Parts: sequence; structure tokens; C-alpha cells
Amino acid sequence: MVGFYIGALLFVLIASLFIFVPVIRFNKEQSVNEHSLDWYKVAENELEKDYVAGKLNKAAYDEAVIELKKRLTEDLSKAEGKGKSLVTSGSANAKLFAVAIMLVTGIAMYAALGAHSHMQRWETSVVDRSGLAERAFLKQDPTMSTTNMVDLALGIRTRLVNTPEDATGWMLLGRVLLVLRDQPGSEAAYAKAHALASENKEITIGYSQALLFGEDRDSWQKALNLTKDLLSVDPMNITAMIMFSAANIRLENTSVAKESLNILLQMLSPDDPRHSWAKNELATLTPEQTDASALLTIEIDISEKLLAQLEGYQYVFVFAKSDNMPMPVAAKKVAISEFPMTVTLTDNDAPMPTQKLSSFDTVNVVARLSMDGNIAISDKRLETAQNGVSVGEETTVHLVLTSE
Repeated sequence: MVGFYIGALLFVLIASLFIFVPVIRFNKEQSVNEHSLDWYKVAENELEKDYVAGKLNKAAYDEAVIELKKRLTEDLSKAEGKGKSLVTSGSANAKLFAVAIMLVTGIAMYAALGAHSHMQRWETSVVDRSGLAERAFLKQDPTMSTTNMVDLALGIRTRLVNTPEDATGWMLLGRVLLVLRDQPGSEAAYAKAHALASENKEITIGYSQALLFGEDRDSWQKALNLTKDLLSVDPMNITAMIMFSAANIRLENTSVAKESLNILLQMLSPDDPRHSWAKNELATLTPEQTDASALLTIEIDISEKLLAQLEGYQYVFVFAKSDNMPMPVAAKKVAISEFPMTVTLTDNDAPMPTQKLSSFDTVNVVARLSMDGNIAISDKRLETAQNGVSVGEETTVHLVLTSE
């Protein structure tokens, strides 16, 4: 756009040369003619005064006037000759040259900076809108390219300019923009569609999907509310149930998500691809259970001196580790409430599924205080440990946190 303005300015400057230069020259010629006429009148008045005063006789006066007129005619003829030369030899050529320059410059600037290519693409997208929509939504043509989808979005936008109350049009635009990964644009289009037809189930589900692709909890919560309202009037709507489950997963409402996924598994046939999705999500939310019997029981107490300095500390990390491994084989974070406290470690507390606590004969047991929930140690005085503890159901470890 900046290039266009610079080119336009140069174009105006060039055109101005062909307009103002002839005007300036014409003004100069007019000035010469006016000067000659003024000189003639002055000279004629002087001759008339001499004739009246008797300095010139009739014959001399007439001869002087004739000579004066000849001289004026010659001066005007010279000026006119220059003007004709300018007009005949320069003006016509200059006009033709100016027109040619303006045409060539205008065409070149439009070719380089104009919007003809965009206009052509816009016209094509308007004409092909119906065909592209049929390929995208009815036939679900896998050959639809990103360019095709962009053209389809452009065609739908053009149509919506004249039909802004078309809820279906806004819904289709939202769907296309979501395919193009324009989440904010898709959400805005679906919002307009939902405002026009909030009772439309397809629009509500599409709007929920666009919201779930957002990055903030407010959008996820809004998607949850939309699908919840839809399920209250249509509890057997499978797509709405999927959106409802996805929203709860996003919001980490684990128990509700599990319940809705179990309902989905009952609603869907095993050969439905959505059945596999629900099954996988449920497995993710329900880790494989192992023997949960306590392998270590740790009783933790704290010295009176350290208890007085406990302000700011919020958690106790209790973990078991092997001498040969930097990572704990079992760990648990417990919020500080009161001392003494009892903590149990089992195979379910293993950070790494391949390394179970029960696979070790002996471990080192550590209790560590933390201010922010970070297990990293910042002061060795805030932890206590017991090494070489035997792993087994009858094992009880006594640890005392001190400031020593």
C-alpha cells in the first residue's frame, strides 16, 4: 500500500509538469504582449502631444503614427510566432506524450499493486461457492485443499454481507474456519449463528466444538454449559454427549467425565470409531490398578523447635528411592495439617509404571518439607531420611523432622 501511494505521488508530479510548464510559458508571452501594447499607447500619446503643440506638422505626425503601428505589428507578430511554434510543435506532442505516460504508468501501477488478482479470486469464489460447499459438507471430498476452503470461506462471507441474518450461513462459515484452524474466527461466526438460532442443535454442537478448541477455561466452561443445556432437552444426542465429555475432560472434572464416557460406551456400537475414542479417554482417566496394599507405613513427627518455624511450609513429600536410581520408586505429596502424621506407600504411588516399589527389597525413605509443592530440595535441614528400609506389609518407619 505504501508503494501505491509513492507511485501515485510520482504520477501526480509528472503530470503536473505537463500542465504547469505550458501555463507558465503562456503567462510569460501574455506579459510580453501587454508590455508592447502599453509601450504603443505611451508613444502614441507623446506624438499626439507634439502634434498639438505644433512641434510636428500633419504629414510628419501621420508618418510617425504609421511607423509606430508597423513596429507594434512586428512585435506582436514575433510573439505570436513563438506562441504558434510552442502550440504547433510542442503542445500537441506534449499532450500526446502526457496521455501516453499517464496510461502506461497507470496500467503498470495497477498491474503491480492493484487488486485485480484478488478481485478475480473473489469473483471466482462467489461463482463456485455452491460447488465448493457441496464438496466440503455433502460429499466430504478428501481432495478439498486449503485454497479451496479459503475460497469457500470468502464466498460465504460475501453472501453474508447481503444476508447477515442467515444463521446457517454463519454456521457454515464457522465450520470452514475451524477446518482452517482459525479458532477465534470460527468461534465468532458460531456465536452469531447461535445468537440468531439458539434452538438449533447443530449450531449449538458446532459452537461447543469451536469453544473447546480455545485456550482458556472460560471457553471450556461455556461449551460445557451449552452441551449440558442441550442434553437436558435431548439426552440421547450422542454428539452432544461427546462434547459434554470432552468439556469435562478439559476442565478436569474427572468423575463427571468418567460417568459420561461410560454412558457413551453404552450408546455407541463397538464398531463405531467414537466408541474407541470414548474407551481410550476412559482408560486415560482410569489408570490401571495394581496391588494397593501398603508396602511401607511411615509415621512422621516434627520437633518442637522446627514446628515453631513451620510458617510458609504447605506440604510434606514422602518418597522411597533406591541407591541405584535418581528417581523415586514411590512418592506421595501430603498437605500439612497436624503432626504426627501417617503416610503409606504402595505400588500405586510409583511415578514410573515399570518400576514398582514391590520389586525392591530395600529402599531409602525420605520425608521433605516444601513451601510451593516443588519436590526439589532447597535446604537439607528440612528433610529427614532412613536408609536401608526393608519393603513389606509389616514395615513401619518412624521419621522425625528437625532443624538440626
